[in-house]
Amino acid sequence: TVARIGGDIFCVLGDSAQVNPANILALFQRAFSIDGQDVQLSATLGLVRLNEHEGSGADALKDADIALKRAKSQQRAGHFYFSRSMGVEIRERVRMMHALRTAFGQNQLFVVYQPQIDLATRRPVGAEALLRWQTPDGKFISPDRFIPIAEYSGLIIDLGEWVMRT
Repeated sequence: TVARIGGDIFCVLGDSAQVNPANILALFQRAFSIDGQDVQLSATLGLVRLNEHEGSGADALKDADIALKRAKSQQRAGHFYFSRSMGVEIRERVRMMHALRTAFGQNQLFVVYQPQIDLATRRPVGAEALLRWQTPDGKFISPDRFIPIAEYSGLIIDLGEWVMRT
């Protein structure tokens, strides 16, 4: 069974012997003839093994979308199977995104300045502004954890403007 979910996203449901990456990707090896024109298309697959899946059909579609995004980020015209760890990772990213927005609104972020030194003269020539996040319980969240999330969510624009004003 094939259904168009939206845009260029399709769902294929069937037995794993038929619905597998090799069979589906093989369909895209040759050009498609559309109104007399040969058009070469590619496919990137996000897959869910339903026999290993717990949850509703809507959950399976969400999980397939997570796998599709991973496949697109790693290799176009490839495939990726959903795993439980992906779901945990996505939920953690969403939790961190909400926490970061809250932290920004509650002034838990601050800027520290790291001097830039001319090695020949040993005199300061500038400073780097570094964004830091300290939670109310005193823990620091590493920038390598929150900056990619800020970039992904678009919050990096507001953060950047705030750092520049600060």
